[in-house]
Amino acid sequence: MSMKRLANVWTGCCRRSERKWNAVQAQAGIPAGGHAVQTWTRVDTGGWGLNPRLRAAVRGRELVLFAPGKRPFVESVPFAALGESRYNHVTGELVLAPAPEAQVRRLKVPPVEGRELLEEIQGKEH
Repeated sequence: MSMKRLANVWTGCCRRSERKWNAVQAQAGIPAGGHAVQTWTRVDTGGWGLNPRLRAAVRGRELVLFAPGKRPFVESVPFAALGESRYNHVTGELVLAPAPEAQVRRLKVPPVEGRELLEEIQGKEH
């Protein structure tokens, strides 16, 4: 396969993937230009391949987690249910606590994004 053909295949794949992300982001109620943090946490969305990584975004006074797939994953957790959340710098995880009904209770995120999400949850200014 020529390099030009390979580049076209790769670009088309990326565009399809981005369209899937945009669709599930809209389903989650996050505006098109809204900021979403890419996490390293993976969730089962019904696909055969590698499960997609979750994205996390703040919508009003709740944390929204979403990922595309055959069964798109969308979960909203109100900040009131996350009062004991903390960032574990050893494991690199944002621990969502107590959040008794949440399906995802740990998010692997980089330290800066973890701190920013935690500040949003706790109602602090950056």
